[in-house]
Order: sequence, then structure tokens, then C-alpha cells
Amino acid sequence: MIFDVRPVEVFYDDQNSILDSLVSSGQVSLASDFRNIFSKSLVIVSASYFESYFREIVQQALRKHSLNDKVFNFGVNKGVERQYHTWFDWKGGRVNPFFAMFGEECINKYKTDCDGDSALKNSAKNFIEIGQSRNLIVHDNFLTYNLNKTPDEVLSGVRSSILFLNYCSEQLL
Repeated sequence: MIFDVRPVEVFYDDQNSILDSLVSSGQVSLASDFRNIFSKSLVIVSASYFESYFREIVQQALRKHSLNDKVFNFGVNKGVERQYHTWFDWKGGRVNPFFAMFGEECINKYKTDCDGDSALKNSAKNFIEIGQSRNLIVHDNFLTYNLNKTPDEVLSGVRSSILFLNYCSEQLL
């Protein structure tokens, strides 16, 4: 299942049009406030989209590898529903726990692949940073949290994450 970044890019383009309108109409203060909210919203939109993608690939993997509906339903109910937040080490900035859930062979393959592929390693880093930022924005007060990233920087991180997202899909499916 290939990750489709277009919905995030459409959100970005729509919000960027609003920002451009504010700037071109001379509303600099309002544009500055909007840019701050835009960046945080883009992080939340992206992290939410990543979560739905991961849930879908894990469900597809369960469907593909389950012997029957009972096993599939158990896997979805106990391993997928409301569990995404436990799949990664958000505070520590590590994706390894996700692969470890699928066994030693899977985590070892990921480590080996990352050792030989700096782009994959960087992509995973950007993925986890978006998740970390999402958690900080949501849990540390959206209004006062200072993201210190422009919308362009956030989108760049999203685009970089695509390699990691597709890698995960390839490994499970």
C-alpha cells in the first residue's frame, strides 16, 4: 500500500492560500498568528493521517496473515484499536518498538536496512519528529506551544517521511 501524500498537500495548499491572502492584504500581524496555527495544524493533520495509514497497513497485514476471522478480529481489537500511541517510542524518538512487535527478525532487518540507507534513517527520524510534535502540541496546550517550524518545514518533514511509511508497508504486506 503506497502512502498518498496528496491529501496533506491539499490541506497545505488551501491553508497557504489563506496565508498568502492575509500577507497580500497587509494584515501582517494576523498572518503571523495564522502561520503559527497553520504549522501546528499541519503537524496534527499529518500525524493523524500517518496514524490512519499505519492502522490500515497493520489491519491489512493481519487480514493477509490471519488464518481466520477470529484471529483477525482479535488482532484488530487488541493490537490496533486505540493502540497506535504504544507502537513507537515517541518520547525517546525511536521507531524500533514498532518493528520489535513483529519479532526479532523484523527488528533486525529494519536495523540492518537503516544501517545501509541513510535516507530511510532520516525518513524515520522525520516521521517520529512529526509524532513527537503532535503529542507536544496536543498535550502541552495547543494555544501556547511554540512549534518553531514553518509550514514549509513541516511539509518537508512529511514528504521525507514517505520513504519510511512505504518501507513499513512493504515489510508487513
